[in-house]
Amino acid sequence: MIINLAENPKSITTSGYDVCIAGAGAAGITLAIYLGRAGKKVALLEGGDQEYTDQSMDIYKGNNTGIEYWGLERCRLRYLGGTTNHWAGRCKPLDDVDFMQRDFFGLPGWPINRSDLETFEKEAKVVLDIDKDFDAPDIPNWSSERFIPDRIARSAPTRFGTKFYDELEKSSHITLFINANLTDIRLDKDLSTVTEFVIKNYGNQDFRFSGKNFIIALGAIENARLLLNCDSQIKSGIGNHSDFVGRCFMEHFNVDLGMFAGNKKYLEAAGTTSFCTSSAFSLEHKIGNANVSMSVSTAPGVSGGRSKAVKKFVRDSICQWQTLSELSKKIRLLSLPWRWCYRYAY
Repeated sequence: MIINLAENPKSITTSGYDVCIAGAGAAGITLAIYLGRAGKKVALLEGGDQEYTDQSMDIYKGNNTGIEYWGLERCRLRYLGGTTNHWAGRCKPLDDVDFMQRDFFGLPGWPINRSDLETFEKEAKVVLDIDKDFDAPDIPNWSSERFIPDRIARSAPTRFGTKFYDELEKSSHITLFINANLTDIRLDKDLSTVTEFVIKNYGNQDFRFSGKNFIIALGAIENARLLLNCDSQIKSGIGNHSDFVGRCFMEHFNVDLGMFAGNKKYLEAAGTTSFCTSSAFSLEHKIGNANVSMSVSTAPGVSGGRSKAVKKFVRDSICQWQTLSELSKKIRLLSLPWRWCYRYAY
């Protein structure tokens, strides 16, 4: 069943649920579907509509402080299906090193291991419409203990709001509420148990949802913003007694390493290639898991020139990279108008 709170329904069921889930993106919809199939009574609460609206997206806006970053409303979508509505479909499995206790971060790490997820990989692929294994491209003559070809698989890509719409609409166990914005989480008098979700439509009308279990599945940024904003009972925000909520946000940190100009047949054969750091390399250098990607540009842009000293520094640094020692011998720097680049000297 689907109920639009923007239409100011006079009589709806807001209590007696086994689970109340806030957020109908990839995580929220998947949880609701599986719980509904198991016979649980579920309230799935989506702040946006069935389609994109500026009214909903404006709620994602916010001010950045510190390091410059994209506007908070960029890269995310706030309506049924969430950000899967513009997801490209790239899927990459986590590695063992991602779950290791690594004191160089000063963080506790995950309370689970990679092996704990393996049981669910087959089901996850069904949800994401992946019918292949995670494979790395075969790169001729590539041998490195530091960088290894990336193992990925691609979803259709799956749009969760579209794929599961009929099941959500027809389910006798799931009620999907759209234009249902979670604005507060209420706790009991001991401040130890959630008692209800405070939901508002865009007319500022209140709806109090209660149940046995409560889940917030709003995405990494929005989960943290919500918990910090729920400060009517706990001044620092719910779950933030250690001032840790939101402290581990991590985006795809992109650095442009430069441009290569070279033999067309080799570059076209390579296409777009992505490498990830090996676990040994990550542990040795005390860094997180990372990717290095290369792609062919048919229309490279231009940028300001670089000094001779900078060119020399980059050249010398590359020559020290063990895996590129042979390659670096074939590279020479070119001085081009408004651009410096590397060139393969075949």
